[in-house]
Amino acid sequence: MKRLLFFMIFLVSVSVSAMPGMKLFTLKTPDKNAYLEWLKGSGPKIGNAIKASSIGVCFPDAGAPELNTVYLFRMAESMTNLLDVDPSNPVIAEEFSKANFEWEITTADYWDWLIKPEKWPLGEEWAAWNVAIKTDDIPAYLSFAESVRDGYKNNDFDDVGISVWRGRTGEFTGLLMISLLAPDKAGLGAMLDEQQEVWFQDLISQIASKRQPVQGFMLMCHNVFDKTQN
Repeated sequence: MKRLLFFMIFLVSVSVSAMPGMKLFTLKTPDKNAYLEWLKGSGPKIGNAIKASSIGVCFPDAGAPELNTVYLFRMAESMTNLLDVDPSNPVIAEEFSKANFEWEITTADYWDWLIKPEKWPLGEEWAAWNVAIKTDDIPAYLSFAESVRDGYKNNDFDDVGISVWRGRTGEFTGLLMISLLAPDKAGLGAMLDEQQEVWFQDLISQIASKRQPVQGFMLMCHNVFDKTQN
């Protein structure tokens, strides 16, 4: 009953405030540095033209299908803004014409943003551990994620964050993705070390039977556009 009530409250809050979301593009490029430099210059112009709240890119350190994989993300404050983008927008065409290097988009998928970190983006750069989760009890998992967030905060992890996403399309449809975010790889490592502590082990034991990890990723991410700063 408590989980049902939690989920009903969650759905009501979403319907009132709209559903923030993300479009995630999977790319292949042999020159990640060139891609990042291009995105730093063109990302803000594209972001302003398409009602994005933020734009950035993540380079996988482990877990991706191929070493030259790149994940480009575009956030929006509502699914309306996320979907209402004209690909023929002249700003997009002009900026894409400046990408004078080899690159290819292989997939594009939409995600609901169910839990946002207290600060987003975490900074111009951050490290992340993402894990795709299969669960039949979304309310219980969201409650677990919020407890983990609070547990880190109570143990003096003041500069980290947690996000939870739900796949709306593609191979991750219906799955959740939890993201642990830290300012750098050392900070992310400290978050992972902290998972050996009693408070975390108690939480994970309570949710273990209700979730199945599917795939994990280690990432280094860069934000190139933040609407609040433009």
